[in-house]
Amino acid sequence: MKGLIIKDLYNLRKQLVLYIIIGVIYSVIGVVAKDSGGSSFIGLILIFSAMLPITAVSYDERAKWDKYGLTMPVSRRETVAAKYLLGVILTAAGALLSFAVGLLFGADMTEYVAVVTMLAGICFLYLSVLLPIVYKMGTEKARFIMLAVILLPFLLIMAGALYAKNSVIGGTKIPENMLGNMSGATAEISGVQAEAGMISELMAGILIFTAVSLVIMYISYRISVSIYRRKEF
Repeated sequence: MKGLIIKDLYNLRKQLVLYIIIGVIYSVIGVVAKDSGGSSFIGLILIFSAMLPITAVSYDERAKWDKYGLTMPVSRRETVAAKYLLGVILTAAGALLSFAVGLLFGADMTEYVAVVTMLAGICFLYLSVLLPIVYKMGTEKARFIMLAVILLPFLLIMAGALYAKNSVIGGTKIPENMLGNMSGATAEISGVQAEAGMISELMAGILIFTAVSLVIMYISYRISVSIYRRKEF
C-alpha cells in the first residue's frame, strides 16, 4: 500500500507544487487584506487537498493502471484504501501548512485550530461522498455530479470560516443587562469565564464533527471497496 501512495504522490507532484504556489499567493493577499492569511488560505489549501485523490483516480483511469495493478500482489481493498489514506495524508499536510502560514503571519492560532479542524472534517465528508461515486461511474461520467457536490463543501467552508471569525473566538462582548450591577472588575472576569466556556463548547463540537466525519469516511471506504471488487477491467 505504501508503494501505491508513493505512486500517486509522484503522479501528483506538479499539482502539489502548483497548489502550494497558489496557496502562498492567496495567503499574501489575505495578509494585505488584513485577513492574516486566514480563511482565504485555509479554505483553498484544504479543498485542494481533498480534490487530489480524485485527480489520482482520474490519472489511473487514463493510464488504465487498474488492469495492470491487479496483476501485482496488491488486493483491490488495498488499492481503494490507498486513495483514502492519500486523502487523509494530504488533508493533514494542508492543515500543517495552514498552521505554518498562521504562525508566520502572527494569526490567532486559537481561531486557526478551530477553523482548520472543522474544514478538515468537511474535506473528509467531501471525499466520503465523491470517491464511491467516482469508483461507480468513473471520473468522466461523474464529472457533473462532482461539480454539484463541490458546491456544498464550498459553502460550508465559507460559512464556517465566517462563523469562526465572528464567534467567541474573535472576542465576545457580554451584554450589560447580563452583568447587572456587578463591578467593572467582576464583570470583566465573568466575561472571560463565559468566553472560555463558550470556546470549550465550540471546540468540543468541532472535534465531535471531525470524528463523525472520519467514521463516515470509513463507511464510505467499505462502500468503495464493495464497488471496486465488482468492477471488471
